[in-house]
Amino acid sequence: MRNFTCLLAFVFFSCAKNGNSNPARQNEINAKGVDKQFDSGSQFAFFHELKSNDSVLLGKAYVAYKKDSIFDRLIILGDKNDTLYKVDKSKLFTVEGLDTVVNPDGFYGYKSVSKGNDHFVIVMANKDGNGASDDIEIAWNYEKKCFEILRIP
Repeated sequence: MRNFTCLLAFVFFSCAKNGNSNPARQNEINAKGVDKQFDSGSQFAFFHELKSNDSVLLGKAYVAYKKDSIFDRLIILGDKNDTLYKVDKSKLFTVEGLDTVVNPDGFYGYKSVSKGNDHFVIVMANKDGNGASDDIEIAWNYEKKCFEILRIP
């Protein structure tokens, strides 16, 4: 009986310790919560962790892959799972509303070009995975304290 009690205690503490402290598990949990932001059936995967110049976490990005490295939906979540930026097919949104609309004719998805600490660059892609647009850089605006498309004046 004592061995059984020790075994139960070991199992209990092992499960409690592993809870949500595992970063991969936390990313999986956050990605599942993202599904509510879009049409049902979207499967999201962790894409990129965004940090400020002084290494403070700004948000985590998740994408819904259509094929290989091509995705059509993206969301950046803050530390309270609040939406900081959203890409829903051909429409891109800031926290303030619509950021821009890309040409929906022949739209298939996006692929990643590069990733930095506080930004990432994507490009529209055709079904073959070839780039079909100029780069779109989504970056943290330190003055406005939000993510948006970086526009060159």
